[in-house]
Amino acid sequence: MFLLLSLTLWGVATIKNPGLLPSVQEGRDFFAKITPSLAVNILRPMGWVNKKKFWSFRTQLIVIAVFARDRKVRLDLARESEIEVRRYRVHAGRARKKIAHSLEFLIEAEQIGQTLQEWPPGLPTFDPARRALLRLEKAFAQVEATAAKLLHPTLRKRNEKDIASRSSRRLFHPDLKATEGSSALMHRTVEMLDDELRKFTRGKVPPKHIDKFICEFLQALFWKGASVANVKTIRQRYKDRQGAFRAQPSSPFSIPQ
Repeated sequence: MFLLLSLTLWGVATIKNPGLLPSVQEGRDFFAKITPSLAVNILRPMGWVNKKKFWSFRTQLIVIAVFARDRKVRLDLARESEIEVRRYRVHAGRARKKIAHSLEFLIEAEQIGQTLQEWPPGLPTFDPARRALLRLEKAFAQVEATAAKLLHPTLRKRNEKDIASRSSRRLFHPDLKATEGSSALMHRTVEMLDDELRKFTRGKVPPKHIDKFICEFLQALFWKGASVANVKTIRQRYKDRQGAFRAQPSSPFSIPQ
């Protein structure tokens, strides 16, 4: 029961490596890593901070760290398992096709039998074999489709996208490209941190201090090569996108608030 609950909460990707399971202690350890940077770059420029507001902000930082780590584990697993999962999908597809050919031969044999003027006594009918082959074909089709669906959407080939749509299983994939280094995930993490820091600091902290804190936050996670310049660029592009979105004219059909 505990294992089933764990699989539901954390997913197969994290259960595969128990050392990656989040814990209260891990959250505290991570926060301890970023505390010096938080104190120097954020809290010192702000001066006095409401205790309740600070603890809420601290919780959000840990949530973002757990989110980034969980997504990275899933994206890494998607890349590492691609070859194995695709091989499984191909084998299931080949089995399905061979069963389909067997069905065709069975139907041809049945049609030949129907031309006989008299059915030989004691000869079994084709119905049980046909039903068994149809069940097998359907089962292997689902195995093939589910294997295709297990592949991350950005790693699927053109035909696998169609095959995956036939699966009846509901599977979760991070809505990020499964690229080496997880650059899309790093961008998403920076944007989440930017949102929380803007709410927490309310313009009291210079941008260069925020850039440095986010950079050191990323380095404390797993992006050792993160730089202040890169963080600054990501934040500026995020700000530009938000500005462009707000500048869009409202729909004539929108309901006034």
